[in-house]
This record gives sequence, C-alpha cells and structure tokens, in this order.
Amino acid sequence: MAKSITRIKRIKIDVVKNNEVEEKEVIVSKAPLGNWKRLTDSIQKLMNLLPEVLEEKGLESQEELEQYFDQMTMQDILLLLPDMMEVAFEETMNLLSIGTDKDAKFMEKYAGMDEAIDIFEAIVEVNNLVKVVEKGKNLMNLLSRKRPQK
Repeated sequence: MAKSITRIKRIKIDVVKNNEVEEKEVIVSKAPLGNWKRLTDSIQKLMNLLPEVLEEKGLESQEELEQYFDQMTMQDILLLLPDMMEVAFEETMNLLSIGTDKDAKFMEKYAGMDEAIDIFEAIVEVNNLVKVVEKGKNLMNLLSRKRPQK
C-alpha cells in the first residue's frame, strides 16, 4: 500500500494594513496534472539559475558545482531561496503563486522571506517532488539499460 502524503498545507501570513496585523491563510495544495507542467517548468527555470547563485557564493569551477549539486539537500535549496529571489524574483513569485491559492502580486506584497520559505517547502512536500525526481531518475536509468545497443 502506498504511503499517504499530505495533499494540503496551510501557511499563515501576517498581513499588515494601516498598522493593523491581519492573519491570512495561504493554501498549498497538490498540483493537479493540468498544473504540473507549469509547476515543474517554474522550478526548472529556478534550478537553471543555481550555478549563477552558487558562483556568487564562491563555487566557480565546474567540479565544485557538480560536487555541490550531487550533495545538495532540500535544506540547502531552501537556504538558497533568498539568493534565488535576487537573481529571479519574478520567477520565484510565479512559483509561489502556482503552488498556492494566491497570485504573485499577493505574495510580493504580503509574504515575508520566512513565509516564502515555508510555502516553497510546502510545495515540495505536498507534491512529493523529491520522490518524483528520484522515481524519474530511476525510470530513466531503467529505460536506458533496456534500450538495444546499436
């Protein structure tokens, strides 16, 4: 029997208007297949910018970058989110809006960095992205081994 994962996470955001704090709830729900491509395309765009972010942190050689990518954990990616926002702010806001029930303008106006990290982590969790990537890699390895050699 497959392990059940949470399909919805709720993240609280403190919205400040006229010096009053109002708590809003952002719902992160599992992306249906119709949104899956938008979600993964957005993540891919951000991942493609990681070498640029890492170079700014002092990892410059191809060997250093490859070693970092091989050892990278989800926690490492979350820690890089503030730097990613400097390099690709609009795409980061786009990703946060694709994964939630709020638009990018809401995120830009009201979400703090701590809340953005919580939302990103929830997107990864409810969509089981780590497991999906692992299964995709395993499937590609399996398919490449079964291909007839020319």
